[in-house]
Amino acid sequence: PLQKRGSRSLSGWNTRWFALHASEVQYYDRPPNLPRARLGMHLCRATLRVHRESKHEPKPTLSWAMDDGTVLYMQASTREQLKEWEAAAAAVPGAQIITGFVSALSVSASNRRALGS
Repeated sequence: PLQKRGSRSLSGWNTRWFALHASEVQYYDRPPNLPRARLGMHLCRATLRVHRESKHEPKPTLSWAMDDGTVLYMQASTREQLKEWEAAAAAVPGAQIITGFVSALSVSASNRRALGS
């Protein structure tokens, strides 16, 4: 399982089970022995952003940015788990991968520190 946070979520991270099938990522509320996913997103023109670890994102984090503006945030338990997702994403036709991504949360926190607030 990974941790998931929506792009507009203020409620924090929730445990979800993810599966990558061909060019679609699916996630479930429980282990995926259920016949139907909670949500499926096509990744053919998506960008996988592997986030740089920071004080605000201490766990290995990645996000899928869809071409319609939707962002799916995921946190891995380990760096190895993150690397597995990165390798699987490399096999998705049309998907792009950005490593060392800095999230807006990290940038805004850095700006506040630089401004002395």
